[in-house]
Amino acid sequence: MFLKQPDTPNFRSPPKSLALRAHSLLVERVRLVVSTDREARLGLHEFTAAGKTYKFMQVVLGSGAPRRVLLSAGIHGDELAGVEALCEWLESHAYTKFLHRWDITMLPCLNPWGYEHDTRENGDGRDLNREFNSSHPPQEVRFVQSVLQEPFDLSLELHGDEDSAGYYLYETVQPGADIGHRVIEQIHTIMPVNLDATIDGKSANGGVIARPLEPGTHSWWPMARYGFAQGIPCSLTLEAGRSPLQMQVQAHLQAIETALGLCS
Repeated sequence: MFLKQPDTPNFRSPPKSLALRAHSLLVERVRLVVSTDREARLGLHEFTAAGKTYKFMQVVLGSGAPRRVLLSAGIHGDELAGVEALCEWLESHAYTKFLHRWDITMLPCLNPWGYEHDTRENGDGRDLNREFNSSHPPQEVRFVQSVLQEPFDLSLELHGDEDSAGYYLYETVQPGADIGHRVIEQIHTIMPVNLDATIDGKSANGGVIARPLEPGTHSWWPMARYGFAQGIPCSLTLEAGRSPLQMQVQAHLQAIETALGLCS
């Protein structure tokens, strides 16, 4: 139900809720913001993992705008910067300047068990971002799939890659669009960009990995591939490279702001 690349970066310690890694505290953090903002609604959807009850969070901001965006994070539980970035973006009310143009749906933490246990996988040991064409997807994936039955114009997925020395992204877009490179242009002032020709075993160009629009013989689908199949014309999977947490957070926040501005 819905309830009403700097020389001297200014890094701050992560908030207590993040340090403790208790998903229930994360829920309360989001609930507090939503309760003070009449533009925000919070849906809480219960599920059980490893004998413990968790709540999927679905935050909806605004209503009636001409375009719709989905922001998500935490599908890999050990990638904290995306979760923190969405919470900070919500707490700062930075979204308000976009509400004339965008209806915003946020899924702040898609893998609560992994978040608490600092693991990439869920409680069953499954990488959720490899399960979107599974015949028996995990409950976390089924939740995301239910959200993706709604139409969206843009999807931004926030990730982290500790094996990368810089920021990069995956781009799944209709032919002719070049959103990814324009987003990357705005990141280098905050953190380095990974300019390698090959990233994570895939060909890259200027920090952008272009995903093929046809699945081909790929045995698994990530969330972005599933979203594209559902009609989302532009999906960016944003990967913050190895760096202090708050630098990763600021890079993600810049990417969100840039992408929403470019696609408006």
